[in-house]
Amino acid sequence: MKYANGIEFTQQSLDSAYIDFVRQSTDILLVTFDPMPKAAVNRINNLRIGWGGEFVLEQGYSCLFVKPTKKNWYRDLSLFEHFDFLKRTDFFGQFKKVVFAGSSMGGYGALAFSSLVPGSTVIALNPQVSLSFDLAPWETRYAGGRAQNWTGQYCDASLEIVHAKCVFVVYDPFFKLDALHISLLHSPNVEFLKLPFVGHKTALWLQRTGMLKEFMKSAIEGNLTQERFKIIADKRKNNKHYYQTIYNVLLAKGKIKSAALVSAKAAAAGFSIKSSHNHTETKSTGAQKSDYLSKKLRKKGKRANTERKRATRQLVDLDLADIIADIKSQNPRLCSDTNENETTRFVHMALAEIAKTVGEIQEGIIKMPGFGNFRVRQLKRKKAGEKITVRRVLFSTHLTKK
Repeated sequence: MKYANGIEFTQQSLDSAYIDFVRQSTDILLVTFDPMPKAAVNRINNLRIGWGGEFVLEQGYSCLFVKPTKKNWYRDLSLFEHFDFLKRTDFFGQFKKVVFAGSSMGGYGALAFSSLVPGSTVIALNPQVSLSFDLAPWETRYAGGRAQNWTGQYCDASLEIVHAKCVFVVYDPFFKLDALHISLLHSPNVEFLKLPFVGHKTALWLQRTGMLKEFMKSAIEGNLTQERFKIIADKRKNNKHYYQTIYNVLLAKGKIKSAALVSAKAAAAGFSIKSSHNHTETKSTGAQKSDYLSKKLRKKGKRANTERKRATRQLVDLDLADIIADIKSQNPRLCSDTNENETTRFVHMALAEIAKTVGEIQEGIIKMPGFGNFRVRQLKRKKAGEKITVRRVLFSTHLTKK
């Protein structure tokens, strides 16, 4: 088979993806994963070039393009089996270096499947780590992706990257949902490359600044540094959307004067900022000003209430080894006949059985005398105009402090 540019490739058709292989060099294999396809024509066109396109082929890299035909976040058994086959047959071993790359949904794919090749390099732009309700309960996007089965293989990308040589992650730290995903990555091999005030479209921003090709080449060939990326990131300031994004953020926080300064800087750079409100006194009537101030005070009150609620929340990390150590210190005879590893395994198995039982109940109450009750409920919610069912588990303890 041939692409429109004449380059030959072989293709494997799976249940939810096309896998294209272009053999050029044995030095570098680039495995790319497409972001979520928006248009149906892009999904069914098997002759289109995968993510990275002409650029990666021009560099002489061998390429494995993973081109999804469904918006399923690569949660497909046939894809798992195909990659397992490639690993068993040592397909990746013929290359000196293997690089996994992708953006958004493709970023998840790059992170998750990098475990196939220990020592690989990963390039993930604004990726999701998982769409599991347990790991990412705050995620409000991607209803189709959330509906997939997020158990089993590759369900948590943060666990799949631990044996990679280097993981380059590009994201906007001020774009909350993306930043929350990135906060799940704790492996020391991760290089966090921040691109503030660009939103979710980091790849588009790098392309607009003319630096996407240089960024990709540097990351693939191992020449990318934090200092070099900072030079790339600074070029985002030559785009109108950069100022518009900051202006909108400041306006949403009620920082009117700061937003006005940003608008002035944008004007000096030759860009005009759009505003849904007119905050200048010369163009506002008394009634408009009064209405605006009332709205601002209401927002301020809501914000203060939210902050009070956050202040009362606690985040507690429970370490099983610490729990067992506390139990032993309080009841030395209780675990005297077992070593620490056996005790830890026993407690872990007990908790796993509880979690399994809770996971099997669709709706109802699980009673544990002397310990507490688990209440499982199915709640109807609306997301992106679609009705979905959300499963909620609440626990109430029967234990009392002594």
